[in-house]
Amino acid sequence: MIKNDLSNADGFYLMAYGGFRIKQPTTPEQDIYFNSSGQFSLVFGYKWNNYSLEAGYGQFSAGNPIAIDHGSFVWNEWIVYGINTPHVPITFKYDIPLSDWKTVRFGPSFGTSVLLSDNTLTRDFTFRSNGSVIFNDQTQIGVAGVVKSIPIEIRKHFLFNAGMHLEFQVFNSSFMSLNVTRNFGSPVISNISVDYLIEGINYQFNQEATLNGFRFDFGWKLPLNILDKQKKMAMLK
Repeated sequence: MIKNDLSNADGFYLMAYGGFRIKQPTTPEQDIYFNSSGQFSLVFGYKWNNYSLEAGYGQFSAGNPIAIDHGSFVWNEWIVYGINTPHVPITFKYDIPLSDWKTVRFGPSFGTSVLLSDNTLTRDFTFRSNGSVIFNDQTQIGVAGVVKSIPIEIRKHFLFNAGMHLEFQVFNSSFMSLNVTRNFGSPVISNISVDYLIEGINYQFNQEATLNGFRFDFGWKLPLNILDKQKKMAMLK
């Protein structure tokens, strides 16, 4: 039980997260793959009683996909302009133990992310599309279009996150976690103009993308106390 006591003691820890985000608002009549993107982060934290504070480095992947509803079909394009957004996550957590051994615990979390860079101002983006849709009777409809970037002149560098987390102990020394949270207050990270021609009909619109949405993250937590030989020896005495 020494490992259990050390892993639950106050002190520093390392943690890695990975998961996906379902964007808001979602694109109607599209599957979860079209409406989701990934993220990861590595953080360094400190636990004190039931409170924890984390900070580290992470990256959001966020495209700006378009869906043009032509009636007989929907034309999709996965636009990756502004896709990688590095950030510094800062998160505050409160744990509620569900057992005397504190092997399972859950609680609320609240955090912010500092967006480190904006790759939408450093380069022009142009995407050209020429394709067709072939139906069962072998008839086809041609599709042609172009997507161009719109510079974001003023962009904020913060977004916020709140939700719940569940942690459970593995191998008496570390923790796995499941986090269900929501990003909100995100600045626009991608802004594009769309101009498509399908069967003589011209589709023109601008579309923005943010990092808002529901997040589902899995994590692994390593309390550094279990690597401290002096603390192990002190608990054996």
